[in-house]
Amino acid sequence: MSSVNDCLFCKNLKGHIKHARVLMPWINSSKLIIDETKNLFLTYELFPINEDPYFLVISRNHITSFNQIKENIDLEMNQLIEGIFNLHKKKHIVIFEHGGQIHEKRSQSVHHAHTHAILTNKKYFEQMKEELNKIQIPFKILDFDNFSTQSVLKKNAKNQSYLLFRQDNRGIFILETPDLPIYSQFFRILMNKINNQRPFVNWKSYNNVDADVIRARLNSIINSTSVEAATGVLVIDKNQEILLLKSKKEFDCWVVPGGHIEYGESIEDCAKRELKEETGLDLDDIIFFQTQESLTKRLSAFGNQISGRHFIFLNCLARTKLLKPEVSLDSDKVDYIWINPIKALKQLQINEATQKFIRKYIKSL
Repeated sequence: MSSVNDCLFCKNLKGHIKHARVLMPWINSSKLIIDETKNLFLTYELFPINEDPYFLVISRNHITSFNQIKENIDLEMNQLIEGIFNLHKKKHIVIFEHGGQIHEKRSQSVHHAHTHAILTNKKYFEQMKEELNKIQIPFKILDFDNFSTQSVLKKNAKNQSYLLFRQDNRGIFILETPDLPIYSQFFRILMNKINNQRPFVNWKSYNNVDADVIRARLNSIINSTSVEAATGVLVIDKNQEILLLKSKKEFDCWVVPGGHIEYGESIEDCAKRELKEETGLDLDDIIFFQTQESLTKRLSAFGNQISGRHFIFLNCLARTKLLKPEVSLDSDKVDYIWINPIKALKQLQINEATQKFIRKYIKSL
């Protein structure tokens, strides 16, 4: 049986980092933890050799399945994975995990439940189904509403061991049985086969070329910083009411339309584009209003204060001569409302950045 001392992620991930320091003695361990919540860490997978951004979401507690966390961690996991998905300009996200129980004759080598998250432009889902049908492994198709997996898996896996592969919002679920024991790296091996390449390094045995690739990749990761530029658009109608959207990504909080500014795009052009994409409104009366900064400070597991995501919002005001024009919502939004801005702050659950925007607008009147 594996012991606690064999675990890669115990003692604030120092076990995980120990293997990286064989290759990179200079590595700064605190840089490898990207973000964290009450129950989870977000860190880099240390040993891929391809260029797709690759991360792990890891339980803080010494457990082998996220099902063992009694609290609902959907919000936490969605927050962590949505952050990396928005940061990297990739079309798809692949998420896979193995939730296992410790068996009498077999135990997992890693005691902390963890989810793999890979940002990629490649499509795997249909090919993965074909591979499973070839080797006659039964599976079930699951649908997901957000980046978290916990609630859906609790319903389907309960206390049994399972394997999950999902691309975007569709998942392939395999329930492990005594007659069907499955290696925890099963889906990663199938991804290698579909790619017809070897994108991952076995940290127990690697060659010098692999080591050089890993060193270069991690060196670029831990020495990089980024600030995200985005715009928010406060739309005002003929009756001076504002438009707010209820967002699934924000767990049903109300927000203004908006999004990341693309390279070469002006602030006003971004505002016009995002407004059209998220609401169907095509407005020309758009002016820049304010700069707003959002910088999340947090205390890392290593005791030093580091920053989370850093946004610079270049917010705009958009006006329509119509009274409460009809809105066509995109798939991420579930509802919309035209409302007096003061009443909105008193009555609605609005995310923090949007609250600050509305208050600044009211003060300007």
